[in-house]
Amino acid sequence: MGLTLIHRSDGFGKGGPSDCRMELALAADGAIELRCGFTELGQNLVGTIQSLGAQHLGCAADAIRPVLGDTRLTPDSGPVAASRATTLVWRALQEAAQPWQQALLLAAARLLPDIPLRCGAWGLESAAGLCLSYADLARASGEQAPCISIDLRAEDPEGNAHDTHFVFGACAAIARVRVDTWSGMVQVQRLVMCTALGPVASAQGYLGQMEGGALMGLAMGTQEELACLDGHYQARNLDGYLIPTLADAPAMQVLAIENLPEGDPIGPRGAGEISVNLALPAVANALAAALQHPITQLPMTPERVIALLEAGAESSKP
Repeated sequence: MGLTLIHRSDGFGKGGPSDCRMELALAADGAIELRCGFTELGQNLVGTIQSLGAQHLGCAADAIRPVLGDTRLTPDSGPVAASRATTLVWRALQEAAQPWQQALLLAAARLLPDIPLRCGAWGLESAAGLCLSYADLARASGEQAPCISIDLRAEDPEGNAHDTHFVFGACAAIARVRVDTWSGMVQVQRLVMCTALGPVASAQGYLGQMEGGALMGLAMGTQEELACLDGHYQARNLDGYLIPTLADAPAMQVLAIENLPEGDPIGPRGAGEISVNLALPAVANALAAALQHPITQLPMTPERVIALLEAGAESSKP
């Protein structure tokens, strides 16, 4: 068994391109669009935006349409690098919630001036129920449909030292590893991850990031090795450089601690990179315990495992 504890920064350090712009707009068909320059890389950012939008804006998740990476429509939000997108979307929607609802109510008041309204899942509602759908409001408003800009400044507090980070997440992991002392083969049988990254915005995206990243980290410890000779990498294709598949994946369990400290201004931390960080040392520590020898070189190929077993056998001789 091997244990690891990880504390990892999110976003960019002070002085980096940390500012971000987004737009929230009612489209012509009634969809609520969050327009940002981020890109969907398989991290389920679309689902995250819809989930966070429903949480902060009070509408249905399906009423929100993320518009990503379209240079004709989206402002410069900066890159999705450094696991920053989820945190920035959370901050943007939290900041925009009140002015956005006020903009919707103001637009609706021009059409229904004498009816008290509130923002609901699919439109403006009165005490009797749905009164004006978002689609009807968009058609009636035309070019005056609500649209607000959201400008996020760098999240570093005053007095933070230059080039240091302000946003951090924490995780722990335990790996159970089996070593075949005859062949030197290593099998990671089980990996349990406990994450303290704030509220889970998208369960599907969260599990995909944690489990997929962990498998990448495991492979660094057990199989991936890119040999270099005279400045040239020896593998040029995936038939010579084997990456992990589902056949290499252990049983995984992810436990999420979702609470935030009181007054926390950051919200959910990104889960895109910390899972890679936590899996590798957990496996290496488990191997060190199994072989009774510190692990100083990775990956632990069968040849290296046998070498450590033989070294241990020699050192134990009287």
